[in-house]
Amino acid sequence: MKKIISILIILCMVLIAVTACGDKQKDNTDTKLTESAEKETEKETEKETESIVDNDNNADNSTQSEAEINLEKSIIIDVKASKKEASVGDEIVFTIDLSSKEKIASCAFKLSYDVESFELVKCEMFKDALISNFADSIGVIAFSKPMVISAEVMTFTLKSKKIVEKTTITCNASIKGENDKSIDDIELNGIDIAVK
Repeated sequence: MKKIISILIILCMVLIAVTACGDKQKDNTDTKLTESAEKETEKETEKETESIVDNDNNADNSTQSEAEINLEKSIIIDVKASKKEASVGDEIVFTIDLSSKEKIASCAFKLSYDVESFELVKCEMFKDALISNFADSIGVIAFSKPMVISAEVMTFTLKSKKIVEKTTITCNASIKGENDKSIDDIELNGIDIAVK
């Protein structure tokens, strides 16, 4: 947005300069000089615009990176299992706790597990969410306005289907903060499960 406003301001200045120069020039000689001056002004304006856009891009990139780092540092996500040893047919509840110092606009969690060994039977999400959706082992939560959270935001319930000596259940997260600050593909702690 800053880039567009800067470019529009520069273009308006060029148009004003061109109009002012055009009004003052009456004969062909002066017109040729004006055209030459206009071309020089346009070249200078283009260089200034490129410089401003480059500076804005660099500022946006450094700010974005800094914002992402700050967001990542202000979030703690913990995945817990109701049990680490189960029998065939048992249900294991995986709980995702989120604690943030900065405001969160939305979050998504993807549970990864061996589909031959486990079946996803239920997913419950944070009750204060404006939108909560679940499909293909991915749960998405969005809030009506960004908010600081310290709560259990999601639970996945898996039912064991067969004996497994050891398998790891993992979860990845994507978090979007206030002002479109975001961090994606956060690898959360994996949990080893044995089914006897």
